[in-house]
Amino acid sequence: MLSGVRFLYVSRLWLPFAGGAELEGHHFVSRLISQGADVEVVCFLPEDAIESKTLLTYPVTRIVHPDLSYEKHNGDMSIGNQYYDWNRSQLHDYLLEGSQQDKWDVVIHFGDLGPSDFNYGKQRQFKEWLNIGRIWDPPAGLNQGWQDWPWRLEYDMMLFPTQYHVSATEHYNKEPKMVIPPANTEVTDPIESLDGWDDRPYDFGFVNALPHKGLLMVMKLIGRMPDKKFLIKRGNYGNQQMVDFMDKWFDNVTVAGWYDDMNDYYRSCKSILYPSLQEGFGMVSYEAMANGCLTFANAHPVMLSACPKGPIYIDAYREETKLNYYRYQVTTPPEEIDSDMDLASELWEDEIREVLSNPETKNHHQKEGLEAILELRAHVENCYNNFYNFVLANYK
Repeated sequence: MLSGVRFLYVSRLWLPFAGGAELEGHHFVSRLISQGADVEVVCFLPEDAIESKTLLTYPVTRIVHPDLSYEKHNGDMSIGNQYYDWNRSQLHDYLLEGSQQDKWDVVIHFGDLGPSDFNYGKQRQFKEWLNIGRIWDPPAGLNQGWQDWPWRLEYDMMLFPTQYHVSATEHYNKEPKMVIPPANTEVTDPIESLDGWDDRPYDFGFVNALPHKGLLMVMKLIGRMPDKKFLIKRGNYGNQQMVDFMDKWFDNVTVAGWYDDMNDYYRSCKSILYPSLQEGFGMVSYEAMANGCLTFANAHPVMLSACPKGPIYIDAYREETKLNYYRYQVTTPPEEIDSDMDLASELWEDEIREVLSNPETKNHHQKEGLEAILELRAHVENCYNNFYNFVLANYK
């Protein structure tokens, strides 16, 4: 469908096998290629960045300051931020050279669209191609979250992961927007039967032990529910070393090892805890429910929009966390955050125990959950077809 269309995908990081949004970028690019597009990625990571070259079948251009080496800095990914201005000027020169050589039909800028990053590559001066913006997480400078999205960026199209993003950003900004959910789902078909659900060895699972994923909430629930067994699984990015100690601190915790197939992890758990305070989409709900897990999730507007049916949503966090968790984190004293989590964990425990004691409620949510992944798959295909048609109708 996109045969002959030339894309440049600009992303500050490119670590496909770190998981999360980084892996999704790889899936997005791979989907374009599967449609016949020619795709080049440009990033600001050196070749010694962890797994930066693994199994990539498309060209990756690296704009890297000569002093930047992750090996030298012990893999600290934040070290590249000190070269921000240098990166920006070099990217502009690279785009200018590409425009003179007629290299691309579509340039997609991922992520770097926030107040400190607006027009990272000065994209508005380049009229030779379609300029498209794509973003998952709200910049910390947006006081009221997505509704503070700036009124004018001059992208030909903005790609947001959910309808909530589109609706909220229209508070000030009326420029073209489109919903583009994650390009790939790790689980495409639901489990065939819920037989044996009661025999699963763990009551709760939790994936990606990071602060913004709700780690503090989960630790408080572990302490509050000593009668339940928890299986904690580290993710592939960020500092998750605390996981290694959780089974030493709590008798009711098992630290999960490596799984070749994440379905096996989910099918070891009756329920999945998803108290995440910041999400660009929320794929965990779909993956867990497709494997028959009850999913207890934070009633965050992004997650509600991404997955409207199936999870048991719990509204227990302060309103500020829904607007912009990153801002809440940096402006709230640690002891106040801990107090907020204490209060919220009481509500979480009450809701969880009430649901688990009601077979009818459990069955209802499990039935909806098994249907949800099929509906998501249809939604993904429809959104991407709309995107392909937009590109074909408008590229120059």
